[in-house]
Amino acid sequence: MGQESWAIGNPLDIGISITRGTMAGITNTRTGLNQVEAFLHSDAHITHGNSGGPLVDVTGHVLGVSDIVWGDAKGQGYSIPSRMARLVVERLRRDGRYARGFVGMHVRPIDGDLIQKYALKRTDGAVVEYVIPGTPAASAGFKPGDVLYGINGRLAPSSYLLQEAISSVGPGAPVKIALDRQGQKMELQVSTAQRPATPRVDPLDEMQGYMRIRFEEDAKKHTVSVRDPWRSQRAPGLFDGARVKSVLPAQDWPEEAITLNYYRTRAKPVKVDSLADLRNALRRAYLGGRMAATFEVDNPRNPVASVAFDELWPIIL
Repeated sequence: MGQESWAIGNPLDIGISITRGTMAGITNTRTGLNQVEAFLHSDAHITHGNSGGPLVDVTGHVLGVSDIVWGDAKGQGYSIPSRMARLVVERLRRDGRYARGFVGMHVRPIDGDLIQKYALKRTDGAVVEYVIPGTPAASAGFKPGDVLYGINGRLAPSSYLLQEAISSVGPGAPVKIALDRQGQKMELQVSTAQRPATPRVDPLDEMQGYMRIRFEEDAKKHTVSVRDPWRSQRAPGLFDGARVKSVLPAQDWPEEAITLNYYRTRAKPVKVDSLADLRNALRRAYLGGRMAATFEVDNPRNPVASVAFDELWPIIL
């Protein structure tokens, strides 16, 4: 941190380019643009066309491979760590492909909300938010609220270290994961599978997380209502207390604009009587790197409300 770094490349084949900067982050920065990622952050500007060039220190030691720059923003250059690049290259030379390991858990770094939600006793590690059904993690007995802090006898107190360890061993490898469950320390063994192309967490949680609202079910009345205690500005038309009558996920959207007349006469929305109905419908809300849906609510002034946002990959082990 704070050391000088240089990004070198040949942008657009116009000649060698060198930009100088300072290392701003070496603790595995995530952008949410990729499923598995952990970048070095330097404010050495990565000129367009420089991706694939080295990021070096003042002695010429290669720190990483330049990969991402945020448009024309200054100080936002992200590079793949050289250790990870070397591992991938060696695996490609040996096997012709790089197969990642996978167990099937959505985890998050510990924060105040998670400590309160799960009454956590431990303050370092990664918290299991969701266990994907039918995955090795589900078979091994992992549960939401488990705090993962080690793997194969070594401490791994960050979500990145856990993800890197599981991903790098590849499929078919047995691993032992140390965890804290309500103050009780234990170890669970699980065998990795091959990572799917697009592993998904609970789509309902993902939609709620972006919009910063909650959907609440009344099992007796067979209704689902919106709860918005934080007065979110990300869900226009979905006001606190509104009942969700139906939903049209993005994969069922037409080429034309979705008007009230279209929704009620030609669309084929999914009726929502329970959270299970809503969750199943939202599995079809992923389209072209985005998650989107149109909701019908019992609001006479604004009976339909559409939401769309760029998909940000959660941390999935």
